[in-house]
Amino acid sequence: MAAIRSSFKSKSFVYDFAVDTGAIAALPMGVFLPAGAQIYDFLVLPITPLASGGAATVDVGVVGRPIAIISNVGAGFSGTYADYNSPVAFINLPKIVLVEQSTPLAISLEIIVSIGGFVLTAGKFNCTVFYIEY
Repeated sequence: MAAIRSSFKSKSFVYDFAVDTGAIAALPMGVFLPAGAQIYDFLVLPITPLASGGAATVDVGVVGRPIAIISNVGAGFSGTYADYNSPVAFINLPKIVLVEQSTPLAISLEIIVSIGGFVLTAGKFNCTVFYIEY
């Protein structure tokens, strides 16, 4: 019987409006997932509220493959990490959807944050992508 080797790993980055801009674009985060990585989860922790003049969307992913979609940014991340002690903080967070990743990456790809709809005017969040490497 063939042995399957895998290991659970993660990569983290910080999106910061002051550094990365809020332009409608695919913004590279300088963090790469290796070939063979199969994404199974992610975690977004707001540091400062995201803000926009309209209903902006934020996708976290790699080129051609979204991992997560953060919507309702016009309402913004209403809380910071410290606010998670409050049950109402979760109600006001944007909707976050994990997009199914059924196949491992064929090549190493950089994680990107894609902003759509409206530009972001403020905000900062920490994101960790969890993956299995085959």
